[in-house]
Amino acid sequence: MKQALFKYLVFIALCIATGARGQISPGEMTRAHTDLDGVNHCTQCHTVGKTVSSEKCLECHQPIKLNMAEKKGYHGSAVVLSKSCVSCHNEHHGRDFKIVVFDKNKFDHKQAGFALEGKHGKISCEACHKPANIANADIRKKSGTYLGLNSNCLACHADYHQGKMSANCAECHNFDSFKNAKPFDHNKTKFPLLGRHKDQISAFGST
Repeated sequence: MKQALFKYLVFIALCIATGARGQISPGEMTRAHTDLDGVNHCTQCHTVGKTVSSEKCLECHQPIKLNMAEKKGYHGSAVVLSKSCVSCHNEHHGRDFKIVVFDKNKFDHKQAGFALEGKHGKISCEACHKPANIANADIRKKSGTYLGLNSNCLACHADYHQGKMSANCAECHNFDSFKNAKPFDHNKTKFPLLGRHKDQISAFGST
């Protein structure tokens, strides 16, 4: 009887050390989520008795939550809004598992709400997606992030006109070159040219 009890206790111990532990925690978290390792942190991502909660993911990933709420960027697109976080970002596969699978050479930028036209389609991702172009200080600290930009021209380009012209650069410029701007029409400003002013400007071939 004692021998049978001893075998039973050994069996229970082995279950706890192997299989049962696997049921509690299927495996190590990725390096990005090492602070969530251990059974004491399960409910930070999981709802008891259910799978990972997208709502809990977004409690930590606030910039993405904001994009989704405003329907901006890739995560705010119709392609992504209908999905749960875990359908693309799976955990418990070890420290070196790539939780973000992203091929920048195949990514369709239109899904982020900004089609790459003209010269935008010929430059590297990093030429635009760099810390200097990110207004949000918290996002700026993240290494290699593609978050934090907007479609405003002045988010990436210096304001050559120093606030004296429209912030919508496309009113005069196109995506191929800044140099081939449309002829400036003074009549669209608060100071339309009349009389001698108009004669002076006409001498230079402008409107």
